[in-house]
Amino acid sequence: MFVEIIKLYLRGTTSASPKTLSDLIGMIDFRERMIPTQEELSSGLRLLIKGGKIIEMPGRLYYAGTGSTEFEHLTQEEFDVALDQYYNKFNQALAKLKSDHGMR
Repeated sequence: MFVEIIKLYLRGTTSASPKTLSDLIGMIDFRERMIPTQEELSSGLRLLIKGGKIIEMPGRLYYAGTGSTEFEHLTQEEFDVALDQYYNKFNQALAKLKSDHGMR
């Protein structure tokens, strides 16, 4: 369920340096070579928030710490937007890498 990856990735983050859903998807993809489903990501976030390990800020931003244990289920629409953002960042980074190294 990717709980440990999320928890480790958010270690040391603060409200001044929170991570987005697309950041979380990217880290899971990097570590596991797979994209989580909406349900897997939502379940992992719920466990960490309810367990007092991470905090959710407005706008679906996350950082390490204890605070409110309230969690609203991640909708498919929110997940799809975050996934699109991740794909866009990934493709931009890939295009830059190819350009920097003379690849097509």
